[in-house]
Amino acid sequence: MPWLKISVEAAGASAEGVSERMLACGALSVSFGASGVIGDEVLEPPPGAVPLWPRVTVSGLFPPAVDAQALSSALGAIGASHIDWLGDQDWAAPRPSDVPELRFGDRLAVVPRDGEHIPTAQSRAGRPRSGNSLGTAGLPGATLRLDPGLAFGTGQHPTTRSCLAWLADACLEGRSVLDYGCGSGILGIAAALLGAARVVAVDIEPQALSATRANAVFNDVALDAVTTPDGFLPQPGFDVVLANILANTLIELGPALSGCLNAGGRLVLAGLLKPQIDAVAAAYPSLAFDPPCVDGEWARLTGRRRD
Repeated sequence: MPWLKISVEAAGASAEGVSERMLACGALSVSFGASGVIGDEVLEPPPGAVPLWPRVTVSGLFPPAVDAQALSSALGAIGASHIDWLGDQDWAAPRPSDVPELRFGDRLAVVPRDGEHIPTAQSRAGRPRSGNSLGTAGLPGATLRLDPGLAFGTGQHPTTRSCLAWLADACLEGRSVLDYGCGSGILGIAAALLGAARVVAVDIEPQALSATRANAVFNDVALDAVTTPDGFLPQPGFDVVLANILANTLIELGPALSGCLNAGGRLVLAGLLKPQIDAVAAAYPSLAFDPPCVDGEWARLTGRRRD
């Protein structure tokens, strides 16, 4: 069944309003992308967050039964619109054949999930899949097989790559890990495969939790995937907290995420741009931060709780 995709170009400050109008017109989902910037990844900000770019392309996915011309006219009043008809496979995340294998040091590889058998039983979190050839110095290695589905997180975006590189170098054996804003579950599952004893994955989007659970089963690890705000209340007890979101949300979550860390726990923050480093770090006064890791225009902050 084909799907209708309508894209509207808008100023960054008005993109949220365009998104709300699309949802009111019956959009099944809305995504944001940088307008006119080649190579930028598509991100979907959480409710209330302002997209990062001065000009934004807002794309809505609609069922085929809608009146395309009427919908285009209604949205055209707020910006130039473009209509595409997409097949069943086109409107989701990239197909496995489109996603390259990624390697992070000698301990972690991320490969597309492409028609492989899904295990019927889950192992405990932290047990690598059998037949794994990765791993050095006695530390477990892992191959993570991923199908992002409708969720953000394939390992190709600089923010996700940076977090995976940190995980590949970390000692996670027996640790408890919180993946806050899990998307496809790629970070939490990687942590489990690399030895974490307990992993909790949190997101506000149902499709993200669905993708996370499916990917966890496929990779033969156990984790808890829960939603906010009712499903997960910030609580202490984590040795590592991962949050690959956006700068404004990271700032708002400063007290909550800091409070989730055990004494001496590690916090990994990504999804922020270089000019946002100081503002994000200032929201976490109880942490001592390492020098930021920068990849192009994106940055990652890692810190340790002092007390």
